[in-house]
Amino acid sequence: MDAKTLLEQDHQRVNKLVQELTVHEKIEEQILYPEVKERATAKQLEDLVTESYEEHHFVDIVKAEIENTPFEAEEWAAKFKVRGAFKKDDLEDMGMRMEDLKEQLMEGVMAEERTGA
Repeated sequence: MDAKTLLEQDHQRVNKLVQELTVHEKIEEQILYPEVKERATAKQLEDLVTESYEEHHFVDIVKAEIENTPFEAEEWAAKFKVRGAFKKDDLEDMGMRMEDLKEQLMEGVMAEERTGA
């Protein structure tokens, strides 16, 4: 797979994750947080819910930036100007190296999740 194709596929996956994140936020905000807040007997628990809403607000800002930047926009297009600078073989080689590094990085993320680091 060449570098351009790899990045395009990653972008599509990121958009899907953004959609899943939106659903996740909505179920927490509309059901979980109000229920927890209603039953909260300690100020600490109520503060935790308030903090969670603030975290979601930050995620919403980042999410909006991703969603509102079309794939064809200059920010994304700039990444693909390499088409004129690299031959097909160069893009294939770069894509293989990117896939390898991505796999290594994802393995590291998964290992951190397993160990709780």
